Amino acid sequence: MGMSKEQAECPLCTAAATENPRGVFVGGDTNHPNTLVILQTKNMKGHEFRYMILPTNHIAEIPSPGQAEAYLYYFMRGSGIKAFEIMEPTNATIKDHWHRVASDMETGNDRELVRQTDRIQVIVKQDDRNRK
Repeated sequence: MGMSKEQAECPLCTAAATENPRGVFVGGDTNHPNTLVILQTKNMKGHEFRYMILPTNHIAEIPSPGQAEAYLYYFMRGSGIKAFEIMEPTNATIKDHWHRVASDMETGNDRELVRQTDRIQVIVKQDDRNRK
């Protein structure tokens, strides 16, 4: 069974079908599970680390967005990234395929756009008193 015209024209559907995922998760509820993939974004916008999580099927909303964002959080933390942001789709260019983008806070040439975007910031600090 091939892709619909809508799916064939969606860059995120194409990426989900052709790119090698960094992580694969099953989310949602038991009756309507979604396969979610984590991919490196095509446009890094000057970041060293920039990833997105998205369902493999073309849908605008998913039943458990917080669960998908948690997968992305654990992926970023597991990758050793100490300061990153998970962006809401405030300035997303693709609106009809659910996705979230996370990027490091250390690099990037899109800081002004990021400041205008609703986001969650994660900064992992190590307590210097516990260092040896």
